[in-house]
Amino acid sequence: MCAESRGPDVRVLIDSLEAGGSERVCVELCNGWAKQGTKVELVLFTPEGPSLKLLSERVSLTSLRVSRFRYGVVPLARLVRARPRVPTLTFGYEMGTLMGLFRFLGLQKARTVYREGNTPLRYVPSTMRWLYRLIAQNDVVFAQAKSIAQELSHLGVPTRKIQVIANPCPVADSLLRQAVRPPAASPDAECFLLAAGRLEPQKGFDRLLRGFQRFAMQRTKARLVILGEGSQRRALLDLAASLGLERQVELPGYVEDMSVWYRRADLFVLSSRYEGQPNVVIEAILHGCRVLCANGGGGTGELLADCGLSDCLVPDDSFEATFSDRASLAMNMNAAGFESAREKLVAMTDVGRVLSAYGEALKRRMKPES
Repeated sequence: MCAESRGPDVRVLIDSLEAGGSERVCVELCNGWAKQGTKVELVLFTPEGPSLKLLSERVSLTSLRVSRFRYGVVPLARLVRARPRVPTLTFGYEMGTLMGLFRFLGLQKARTVYREGNTPLRYVPSTMRWLYRLIAQNDVVFAQAKSIAQELSHLGVPTRKIQVIANPCPVADSLLRQAVRPPAASPDAECFLLAAGRLEPQKGFDRLLRGFQRFAMQRTKARLVILGEGSQRRALLDLAASLGLERQVELPGYVEDMSVWYRRADLFVLSSRYEGQPNVVIEAILHGCRVLCANGGGGTGELLADCGLSDCLVPDDSFEATFSDRASLAMNMNAAGFESAREKLVAMTDVGRVLSAYGEALKRRMKPES
């Protein structure tokens, strides 16, 4: 991969750096390449989001300063036309569509790589799925799970262009030395359940509240904390009140560093109706926290199966009815299963391994880390 004179070695495109799994992956890749001595240009449509604080000073930041995607099409086309030979990684369905079009028209001369961040058959309206023909113009399309790769193929992306790779997740040695949370105490003891994510319908916090109501009937000292912000905050608070859970449910808002919360929780719960690959579940397991996940669409079930934690999955079609029993089961499982899962995740999500995979897809010469 050759960079243009005085230009970046690689360009990364994403809408913004709001809180979310894709945004954290984007920052991790940019910072990792920059640490290796690669000139990275990160292009944002809007220069916003808490993940901006995590971006290395070595990464060159370019903002198109537009409020909506359609306003950024022309400025992005100008940027690409000015340096068409910079290999480019894109995050986000609309970005991937646009870069696929630029590649097809010859405006972008160098290779383009698209990262699929979710389950396309669930989050892309059926009337818009034909645009995956443009995404197929990218040279490589990364999926986070084999099930997502199958969806991409169904939508017209050639199988030869699809690669499956886990999300990068850095982990400190000190973290791995922490013991997995011990089995739950008696039903009369205090119990702390944790969930996190955008307060939006996809995350299924409404059904988590209804499932937790049944759990709280058996464990009267149980508490549920949901971290995050979003459009459903008021609706979730109202639902908690209608279920009689005002004193047992908290919504503290967005938290930048969740480490302390993971360590305190007896169980981390993922109630999402669909996910690409849930970074919060990976982080929870790495922190020694027990987990319980809805087996919805996407890579969640695949992730836990690969880790040997299939018993920690709740059937999606009976989540509310079976949540209480499954939560008790996960909290009383032998800690050895979670220890083994942590070891497997460390290998799967190794930052150096993931950086190399993306770098190879971009045909970028990886420089030795200084």
